Amino acid sequence: MLGGHRELRLAALTEPASVTVTWAGVMGVRYPAEAACDVPEVSDADRGPGTTALVEAAAAYRAAVQAAAAHAVAAAACRTVDAEVTATRRRLRAIADRWVPRLETALRELSGRLEETERAESVRLRWAMAHRDAEEVTT
Repeated sequence: MLGGHRELRLAALTEPASVTVTWAGVMGVRYPAEAACDVPEVSDADRGPGTTALVEAAAAYRAAVQAAAAHAVAAAACRTVDAEVTATRRRLRAIADRWVPRLETALRELSGRLEETERAESVRLRWAMAHRDAEEVTT
């Protein structure tokens, strides 16, 4: 601020900083893993800083941009993983509260039908054996 707003504006770089985000995935969740910042160096086309304070401010700017990018990547990864954990908990509750009871009920019904069918088959076999034995005795 020693040189005023005009000096700050004139000392600004002609090229903006760029950030490249590297993505990673774990167990089907894709999240931002790392940010690479490219803060351009002062070129011949840029006007040099008017005061020594602007030299320090430029160094602080570079560090702040890199820290902001790293924080943004970490925060986005945290939000992504938290959202996936929440969705997984919801799916787990749906399975435990809805699907498992339905499947257990269906299993009990099918087991009951199978036992009933086995008993009926057993009765028919005994009846057939008794009927066959009775025919053999009469012949």
